[in-house]
Amino acid sequence: MERWSFLKPWWTALIDQIVYEDLREWGFDSRDLQVFVPVLDRERDREDIHLPYNSEKDFFAHFHKIREGLLLLATVAHVDAIAWRFLLSEYCKVDFGKPGEMKFEEKVLPQFVLVMDLAPKSGEEGEFDSDLVQFCGDYPHEHPSAEFQSALKKIESLDDRLDPDKQREDVIVPVQVNLTRSALPNVKPIKALVDTQKGAQVIRKMWKRYLEKNEVAKGSLRPMFHLEPIVANLVEDSVSMEFAETIETLVHDNVWFSRVILLTINDLGDEELWNRVFSRLMSSLFDTTRRNPELSTTSVYRSDFELPSRLLQLGEVNLSCFWNGISQFESICSALVLNQTTQTFQLKFYQDMVQNEITSKQIWKWLAYALFSKRARVYSALESLKIRLFASGLLIIANAEAFAAVATSECPEEELFDWPRGSIKVGEAGLKSGTLIRWRFEDNYLVHTFDSKVPFVLTYSDDGMSEWVEVLVPGYGKCEVQRTNILETTIPRSTNSGVTSLQLSFNRTCSLSGLPRFMEVVGPSLKHLALGETELEANTGLFLDSCPNLETMYLRSHCFEARLNFRSYTKFHQTLPDFSHNLNDPIPALKDLCDGTNPLTKYLCRLRVSLSDIFIRHGRFVVEKCMEELLTMLKVNQSVEYFDIIVHPDFHEEMDKFLLYDRQPIFKTLELLSMDSKIAFLSVVTQKIPAEKSKKMKSQGCNLVNEHVVRKIFAFAATPVVRRVYIRKWNGDEDDDLPI
Repeated sequence: MERWSFLKPWWTALIDQIVYEDLREWGFDSRDLQVFVPVLDRERDREDIHLPYNSEKDFFAHFHKIREGLLLLATVAHVDAIAWRFLLSEYCKVDFGKPGEMKFEEKVLPQFVLVMDLAPKSGEEGEFDSDLVQFCGDYPHEHPSAEFQSALKKIESLDDRLDPDKQREDVIVPVQVNLTRSALPNVKPIKALVDTQKGAQVIRKMWKRYLEKNEVAKGSLRPMFHLEPIVANLVEDSVSMEFAETIETLVHDNVWFSRVILLTINDLGDEELWNRVFSRLMSSLFDTTRRNPELSTTSVYRSDFELPSRLLQLGEVNLSCFWNGISQFESICSALVLNQTTQTFQLKFYQDMVQNEITSKQIWKWLAYALFSKRARVYSALESLKIRLFASGLLIIANAEAFAAVATSECPEEELFDWPRGSIKVGEAGLKSGTLIRWRFEDNYLVHTFDSKVPFVLTYSDDGMSEWVEVLVPGYGKCEVQRTNILETTIPRSTNSGVTSLQLSFNRTCSLSGLPRFMEVVGPSLKHLALGETELEANTGLFLDSCPNLETMYLRSHCFEARLNFRSYTKFHQTLPDFSHNLNDPIPALKDLCDGTNPLTKYLCRLRVSLSDIFIRHGRFVVEKCMEELLTMLKVNQSVEYFDIIVHPDFHEEMDKFLLYDRQPIFKTLELLSMDSKIAFLSVVTQKIPAEKSKKMKSQGCNLVNEHVVRKIFAFAATPVVRRVYIRKWNGDEDDDLPI
């Protein structure tokens, strides 16, 4: 790597400034390169790092060096992926784990998460300025240092693919901002969020001006930061009216996010005010308007940058709830049913939902309406759902039947509220600006006035004559409005077909007798299903008979994680196999995996086994038996592509025998043999039509090859999957492992 030595000034600046870690606090199941960008205020910088500057001048020199270093490293990745990884590990001191660990062998992309000062500063002519603007704007190209230009030229000279006669090539370097109070001491995340969006608008204008007036020489590389939609981790902010209004403004202004994470606790003391704040927040989060990303004022500032075709404004919404009662639950669900801002929703419910039997049943009816009803399938953009109930919420049979009644009803509103069916069908409508509503809260009413037009609501139980009409208002739930304030409109239809991915996680105190009935209702639409230890104990049949279209299943118990792949069944519309599991009992589970007649062995593709947990729960003898079964499984099982084993310190010396099965091909193919290869083979096989007798040559053996033999030849000729086996020493924090 001597040829990259000219980058030493930059990798020296980046030492200890980059860490490679998962962002589990954001809800991500991946690792990223997190960069700690220095801030001028020493008290807000990292206390564990010696800062290489003593003055403001030194600070800005170091700041620019880090910015240039990231751009140069990303350009190296564009030219030589091996060198990029080596430079990060050896010279920037980034910890990628140890050989044999999954972390060590992950592909590391040239994209960064920035931890930096987001506070505004006074810019030229009063324009907004901040460290983010300085870092991600056009400064490296408008005011490049001679050293940066020279280094970039040297990297270009090492790029064998760069054509000097062709147009320049842009190297896009995605960056995101880490928005948490822990990263930004003494700064409220909601304030930092607003400042970030202001900075993004300035950055967009900068690049637009720069790209319009600057031509780049042919055969050159131009690295450019691309500011991705922010992850708004707002769990450390209290929910207030100002908070709700800020979110509403950002959403209506077409600001884009990759994820929004909220924790909702009633800190206001005033129940009526809390209901108004929470409803306004939910109606904004799950807004009914789908906005165009190309018109966003912040996220994308390059017209030629390719956008995901199905991108939605808020990416994923993670909501953690701490409260009793059902009013806030109605707010969430009434907004979700018409949601056009997110495809993925994660709901964590921590408080005791079950005040009484009626409340418990009503919660499951609302879930059915918002997520799986006829209305949700027609209107909602939601596709992926994660529900985690850390509460004593009962999924008993009666609640599951109530859920099913709403989910399968042709008129789910009447079923939800136990109201009579109106003489007029459930209608699509809007509300005029200034509309006064009577807002139902359990046994009482609140009066509320909307300052602006409400674009979409649903009417129900309408007799067509009464002055007041029952309406479902997104975020506010069941309300009454005067007929004269209703506007005729058409609610846009969703382009998807409802929830297709479901992840369930229940508290061990939950009663799950109604889970099979629940799965009967939701299963037919699912393509992906994830179940945890509690759900596995509730049903050993895995609900496969309820999920005819299932493609993948993820299972997790106290000692196993498993991923099953059923695509070969569903691709040809075949019935899924019927089998049980013992994933909560280690030895029987591993015996199943060694049994070639068990369908589980055929469709299991990824497996993680925690021998450390087995040792703690069951003792040494069970671990020794499990190790024997695991070795047998690796010998006979031809479906497991990925095997991760976590080892207790008492068994470290016995792990080398498992590595003998690493990088071995199995009877699976990465992809089918190409059509060109098949045609080439068939072209040399003589036709079955007998040729005229000749003394020149006898028929070759390939003439006797029939279609079954040809199919086998094609199967074996395709590139096989290579099994990976990873061994890790137990360190006590495996509960935080990324899912397999």
